[in-house]
Amino acid sequence: MSGHDQAFLNLYNKYKNAGAQPRLFAPAVCMFGIMLIGYVFNTLVIVATLKNKKLQGSCNYFIAFGCFADIFHTSAHWIYVYTTVVTGENFIPFDKCLWFQSVPQHFLTVSVVMTLCVGIDRLVSVTFPVFYGRQERNHILAGGIAFAFSCSSYFYVISIKTAFSRHGKDPVLCIIVGSLGGRAMIDWFNFVVLFSMCDLAIYSAVWVILRFKAGTSEDSKKAFRSLFAVMITVAFGWLANAFVQAVIVPAFIPIEYHYDFMAYFGIPVNLASSCGFVTLYIFRLKSSRKVHQTAMEDDMESVEGLSMPEYMYKMYNGKGAQPRVYIPALCLWMIMFAGYFGNTLVILATFKNSKLQGSCNYFIAFGCFADIIHMSAHWVYVYTTVVTGENFIPYDRCLHYQGVPLIFVTVSVIMTLFVGIDRLASVTFPVTYGKTNKNLIAIGGIVISILCALYFVVVSVIHSYSAEGKNPVLCVIVSALGGRAFLDWFNFCVLVNLIDLVIYTSVWLILRFKTGISEDSKKVFRSLFAIMLTVAFGWLANAFVQAVIVPALVRVEYQYEVMVYFGIPVNLASSGGFVTLYIFSQEYRRTFRRLLGLDSKKGGSFSTAITHTSKTEVSRKSSNG
Repeated sequence: MSGHDQAFLNLYNKYKNAGAQPRLFAPAVCMFGIMLIGYVFNTLVIVATLKNKKLQGSCNYFIAFGCFADIFHTSAHWIYVYTTVVTGENFIPFDKCLWFQSVPQHFLTVSVVMTLCVGIDRLVSVTFPVFYGRQERNHILAGGIAFAFSCSSYFYVISIKTAFSRHGKDPVLCIIVGSLGGRAMIDWFNFVVLFSMCDLAIYSAVWVILRFKAGTSEDSKKAFRSLFAVMITVAFGWLANAFVQAVIVPAFIPIEYHYDFMAYFGIPVNLASSCGFVTLYIFRLKSSRKVHQTAMEDDMESVEGLSMPEYMYKMYNGKGAQPRVYIPALCLWMIMFAGYFGNTLVILATFKNSKLQGSCNYFIAFGCFADIIHMSAHWVYVYTTVVTGENFIPYDRCLHYQGVPLIFVTVSVIMTLFVGIDRLASVTFPVTYGKTNKNLIAIGGIVISILCALYFVVVSVIHSYSAEGKNPVLCVIVSALGGRAFLDWFNFCVLVNLIDLVIYTSVWLILRFKTGISEDSKKVFRSLFAIMLTVAFGWLANAFVQAVIVPALVRVEYQYEVMVYFGIPVNLASSGGFVTLYIFSQEYRRTFRRLLGLDSKKGGSFSTAITHTSKTEVSRKSSNG
């Protein structure tokens, strides 16, 4: 038995019918997130090709069809997530997996071939320009696509034969390559390595020709760089993955860790399949800079002395929807929808399960409610940058739109702190804590958080009635903080998150060294600690970037991207508490599965509910039950 087979057998014996297991579904969730980003980026490339006549040559159509193929092939992760997260089956029969993955498997191969077709198209165009100019573009495109599907059909036919053989009922972890049966897997592996090597050779040949051939325009050279960069990310992604699977894993990695290495080394390939748009956007933007330079000079002779908001306003005010402005808005918007789902589940779990109704759980639930409201600020961001293309609106109008989200972004920050204080009190003074009215604690914490939030809103409202109330702003949520409110809120967030680190660390030390604390209580706190770390480090990293990195090291014309994209970790933390609770807390996990209709078991009790943190409280609840 080979090392790969032994590794799979060990994985199967350990996790078959074991329910959702973090080790199995963590890479699935990562790839699922990348897939969603790829949906947006690849769709943009396709739409750009159809909308712009200058992007309708055979090369552009190959790029667009490759993006179309990537949308379908990355959709395989729906099955990966469904079997490892939703149903917890983890392993399903090969024939069933092949049925689910039939379309993604075809388009996986098509995607690989499209990258090669782009290179061949460019090689012919620069080597035999006269001959190339006489060819019918539709015929070239049809030929390339037909060749791609012929290749994919070969692997699919072999897989079908395996499905109808005695191996058709063999269990597999249903990732996309898990649907390649029999010799199809090794043949496809060699095929991808060969095509990636051909890509490197062909694109390098085109680059050398463009560099040294007389009469080639500078714009053509610059335009090819984007294609070369796309190929490099894809080819080296595949080759690095192949090298890891064929050399590193068998030679150096213990069998019990094969799955982890092979799964996570598939992420670069998925990133390459999702982010070709970014490469095209960056390089084509650079190549078109000269075309736009004259018009830009009429608006702005120099960016020196301008702040980032002033620079963005001069560049994009009244220019309609601009990808540079709205792409981060769309990213945050997608994260917002994931947060709607996850945070709503946490709230429902709190109301449905009586074991999740302590003050700590109420703080968690209200924090999730606050996150739902505060992330809804992205509707305004998307509306003004994508739908209307205004990009900038008066400050007082922005505050009117963002007033409620502005309150709840502060409430969300404070709820994380109150969860920590609640846990610290429960483990430090368990007897006193057990006698307190949890509803009063929860209500008191919520009232304090809203009062804190109102301070920043009041300062912002006063600012909106000043002479600066009509100043144009890009209406992200923090832009609604006017006057001194922004600096005060910035310092407030840094202070609260530093206090979070101190309090949660103190609780962790107490749980670790204090006698009489159950192991379940220690495990439960890990979920809260993990949530705090993602939130706190998200805020602190964002604060460090805005206060130190951006002013000192980033030129003003790039500050928008750096500051906005460093806000993504904070939004991921606000959306992903559900995942952390699902992984670490059995009581939350069991409740989530019931809410989703995935667990038919009734009754039973787990000792890992977050409310069960002190022996006194457990005893009191038992005596009342």
